[in-house]
Amino acid sequence: MNRRAYAKVNLALKVVGKRTDGYHELEMIMTRISLFDKLIFKKSDKIEVVCPIVKEEDNLVYKVAKYMKEKYHPNGGVKIIIDKRVPMEAGLGGGSSDASETILALNDFWGLGLTKEEMKDVA
Repeated sequence: MNRRAYAKVNLALKVVGKRTDGYHELEMIMTRISLFDKLIFKKSDKIEVVCPIVKEEDNLVYKVAKYMKEKYHPNGGVKIIIDKRVPMEAGLGGGSSDASETILALNDFWGLGLTKEEMKDVA
């Protein structure tokens, strides 16, 4: 299974408050651009993420896959190969797009049947 995780840019950003944890509440208008990372999902007996740029344990895709495996107990694991095309730390949301697309893809890959709300909770 192959998926595209598109980069995004902020068209407008407004700080609307500060949370008790020190982070800020934001209102944003974002749009997708044509640049994307390619994610390849393959059957495996464990959770494995291959990305030449980010160590597996630091990768959001790995964290999402591991969390979903532990929470929903699907049969088998998954090997996810990331063809990284969105530059890291460029403000294009590459990592979060990869993680979001992984949630959608694993729902299909593992046949979990999660609702949008359940997938939102994973995110």
